Amino acid sequence: MGGSTAHRNAAYHGSQSQAWENAEGGYYIERRDRLRENNIKPAEAAEILGVSPQFIRVAMQMGQLPIGIAIKLPGSSEYTYQISDNLLQQRTSKNVAEEIKRIRSTNQR
Repeated sequence: MGGSTAHRNAAYHGSQSQAWENAEGGYYIERRDRLRENNIKPAEAAEILGVSPQFIRVAMQMGQLPIGIAIKLPGSSEYTYQISDNLLQQRTSKNVAEEIKRIRSTNQR
């Protein structure tokens, strides 16, 4: 892989336009953005399960709702949530993929 680690990290943390100047950095940013788009948000999981987004966040932080993970990075006061469509599907009789499409199309209007 070409370029120095510092150059790759700068491209990774840079803006989308900077990423295209460095093909390797562009790949990482593109992948990170794609993962963000596909990630189920706590509010979406809440709507599917019929509970509040706060319930989803707190229950995941406490390890009481096994639909993914809640991570608090060192030095941060905020959690990041990775919700698994497969684990969420196990908790409901609804078609999670179809529900996510419906929620996202409603929110875009």
